[in-house]
Parts: sequence; C-alpha cells; structure tokens
Amino acid sequence: MNRLGNREKLILAAGIVIVLTVLIHALVISPVINGNRTRQATIRNLENDLVTMADVAGQYEKAKMSTNGDWDKLINRKDFSLENYLGQLARQSQVMGKTKYIKSTKKPIANSTFAQSIADIKLDDVTMEELLNYLHKIETSPNFLSVKRITITRSQNPDDYGVSSIFQVTTIEAEKEK
Repeated sequence: MNRLGNREKLILAAGIVIVLTVLIHALVISPVINGNRTRQATIRNLENDLVTMADVAGQYEKAKMSTNGDWDKLINRKDFSLENYLGQLARQSQVMGKTKYIKSTKKPIANSTFAQSIADIKLDDVTMEELLNYLHKIETSPNFLSVKRITITRSQNPDDYGVSSIFQVTTIEAEKEK
C-alpha cells in the first residue's frame, strides 16, 4: 500500500466501499425486504382464508337451522311404518297390484335413540314409467326415504315391455319407547 498514490488509495477505498455496500444490500437488506413482502403476502392469504371460513361457518349455521325442523319432523313422526308408507306410495303410483313383496326390518343404530328401517321391495311386470314414478315418489318423500340398491331385469317375454325390479329403501326412525 505504501507504493500507491493518494488517488489510487482513494479509488481502492471507493471500490471497497461499493463492494461492501453491494454485499450488505445482497446479504442483509434484500432478504429483510423480501421477508417482509413474503410475510405480508402470507398475512393477506390468511386473512382471505379467515373470511372464507367465516362465510362457510355462516352457510353451515343456515343449513343447520333449516335442518333442525327436519329432525323435529323425523323424531316426532307418530305411528310411522315404512312398510305401510311404501304401500301407500305403491297405490298412488298404481304399482300395488304388481308388488310381489315388501319386507321390512329395523336395525338399531349404536349409541343412538334411532333405528334404521330397511325395506326390500320386489315389483314384477311394471313398465319403466311406473317404476320411475314409484322411485320418484320414494326419493322425494317428506319422510326421508332413500333407495339404496336396485336391480332391474327385463321381462322374459320378448313381446312384453315390462321389467322386474328388486330394490331396497331405507329411512331413520326414532326408537319407540318401551
């Protein structure tokens, strides 16, 4: 360094200051600024998620309030028999004469005051329109009925447009007090 002149020492010092400034900026200042931006973006995303969660919670509460009346209807059904109700629907759908059997069973639901009622139904020689009408009445019933399994087979007679069907209908019932 002794051999360098004042001007060279000044240029060398300015170069060292520039290199140190670039290094400090690259290693300290830039990561801090980017970290702040990243944190701000994360906070914005979390705020958006919180707003979405609040919307979903509101929708859940609305749905819960609208189904409370449905549960009350379900619990307070008096003298409801799945087998009898399916017979009524069969008469309305004009398939009662084509009903071979309606067998119903009840299975208690564990740790609950409810039981699952299951009915197996066999229809013979019905048209697809009659079958669909009956199934529609079952599925849209206010008594919370649901078709779980269905098998449809064509009639053995080639000139006949009828079908045979076996299906299972389920619902939930309150256990009767013993």
